[in-house]
This record gives sequence, C-alpha cells and structure tokens, in this order.
Amino acid sequence: MSGINPSYRKQRIESGHTPPDPAHLATQILAGHKPALSRAITLAESRKREHQELASKILEHCVANRSEQQTPLTLSRRIGITGYPGAGKSTLLEALGMQLVAQGASVAVLTVDPTGLRTDGSILGDKTRMNELSKHPSAYIRPSPSSKSLGGVTTSTFTSIQLCEAAGYDWVFVETVGVGQSEAMVSLMTDIVCLVLIPGAGDDLQGMKRGLMDMINALIINKSDGPQVDQAKQTAQQYQQALGWDPLMESEAEPGKSVIHRVSAETGEGLENLLGWLQKRWDNGLAAGSIQRKRDVTLDKLMTIEASHLIKHWMESVLDLSSPEWQQAKQHLLTGDHTLSVAVEPIVRSLLQGTKKD
Repeated sequence: MSGINPSYRKQRIESGHTPPDPAHLATQILAGHKPALSRAITLAESRKREHQELASKILEHCVANRSEQQTPLTLSRRIGITGYPGAGKSTLLEALGMQLVAQGASVAVLTVDPTGLRTDGSILGDKTRMNELSKHPSAYIRPSPSSKSLGGVTTSTFTSIQLCEAAGYDWVFVETVGVGQSEAMVSLMTDIVCLVLIPGAGDDLQGMKRGLMDMINALIINKSDGPQVDQAKQTAQQYQQALGWDPLMESEAEPGKSVIHRVSAETGEGLENLLGWLQKRWDNGLAAGSIQRKRDVTLDKLMTIEASHLIKHWMESVLDLSSPEWQQAKQHLLTGDHTLSVAVEPIVRSLLQGTKKD
C-alpha cells in the first residue's frame, strides 16, 4: 500500500511485566482494595492497546461480579470542580469530602495534574493538600497526568470515573484547572459542574465567555471569611446581576437552578448548604431522568472524541514520510500549485483503501 510505514505491521507492544489478571483485580476493586483500583486506573491512562483492553475487561468483570452477587451498580454522583490555581479547590474538596465521609458516604477524588508530571509537581501536592481525606478508609484520591492536554482532562478521565463508580464510591469528584477547554470536557463527564472563584473575581467577569458559563451549574466563591467576607458578597452580587443566578442562602434553595455559593473551606461556613444543594439537584435530576439523559447524550460526544484520537494515532503510525507519494505531494505544496487538502487527500484515501483490503 502506497504511503504506508513499512514497519507498521511489525509493531508489537511488548512488556517486561506479567499482565494483571482482570478477574482478580475486579474482585479486589469490589472488595475496596485501593491499590487494585489504582492499578486499573493506570491501565486506563495508558494509550497502549493491550492496557486499554485490560481496563475494559476489568470493568466487564466488575459488572459481571455485581450481577452474580445481585448487587447492581449504583450510580455515583459525578461532580466536576474547576477553577484557576489559587482558588482553593483542593482545600474545598477536602472539607467537602470530610463532611461526606463523616455522614457515612464514600468519596473518590480524581485530581488532574496540569503539568503532566508524576514527580516533584502537583501530583505530590494534591495528596499533601488533602492529607486528612487521603488517609480516610472511605476516601480515595487519585492524581492523574494531563497528557499535556488543555486543563488536563482527557477521555481516560472518563474511564477512571467508570472504575470509581464500579468500585462503589457514592461521590466522584473530578478536579482540574480551568483554562477554557477543561470545563467543556468536565461537563461531558460529570453530572454537575462547579466553578470555584475567590473574592474579587468579579473583575474577570467580562473576560468569561457566555458559552463557558452555560456549562457551569454553580459558582462557588471560596475564602469567604475574615476580612474578605464583604468582598465575597460584592463578587456574588456582580455575578448575580450579570447572570441572573440566585445566591444560595439556605439549603432549601431551588435545586434545579444554577446558583452562587459563598463558602469558606477553612471555617466550614456554607459547606453544609452547598452539599445539601448538590444532593438535592442530583436526586431531582435522577428522579426526573435528566441525569441519565445527559449521560446518554454526552457519551456520543465522548465516543466521537475518542474515535478522532484513535484515527489520529493510527494515521501517525502508518504514514511513510519517505514514500514517493508523500514527497510528490510535498513538492506540490512547495511549488504552491496545491492546497494542503488536495495534496494530502489521495494519500489518505490510499491508506483507507489498503485497510479495507486487509
């Protein structure tokens, strides 16, 4: 086949380690074994085909085991937490998590490392900032690399959510850095999305795109304590006037509407009301069927994104940049008598036709 990398068919993914047993890992995960869950998530984060297949088999065994034990999967409350660095997201998550585990709930927190590094970066910092929660037997904290994507959220994050849900966690929080695209990805993967701000953030209101705010269900103004209380109130008022959202004053606030919360992760002020609103909004959405409908619709989008990624990786692996066809197309571009699309399309068609023959 013209234009194809001659070494493509010879590629094999080799590993020096014994592959894990998916059935055994699934049994451990359902038994609450956190290292087993971590190993499964590590497989899910890998782009290697064999690792993805193992992660999928683990999920299959989890579902099968629950069916045999007549303990059907219970949907987790999937909550997205986003916001710029310094907003106190990790402190807020620890405070919320500690309240939830004190009530008997189990909590998983997936924190996405924007640097994509596993050492000497926020991977260590996330667990350090949530030190108390990370030690609780009913909590699980998993830092993950960003793979250099904007905001750090990738489709593998969705598989991590699936695994945490399969493990039986009542609440699954996904924390990431808000840089625009991350909110869109988090919105696809979670049921409720919260944007964490700090007092004085009302000055940034004009710079926020309306489409971004359409993805957010709640604005959480953190650090509303001490001398910053008045400024936090002013910030809430600015957003309320601009967006028409209601401030959350009591836990009885209407759960179906997007709201503005003022909280202090340090003092605990407002956290009980925030949790009450999250629970009511999710319960109402589940009863009305909107939670399941959203998950169904967003799966189409996530599957399309993943298909695009797989096609891109496949194209990069099979293209032969030294082939006569590639060089000829390149020459057309150098002389300026072809557009990029016209030059490349015949090569792509040739590759696809060769795939059909195989």
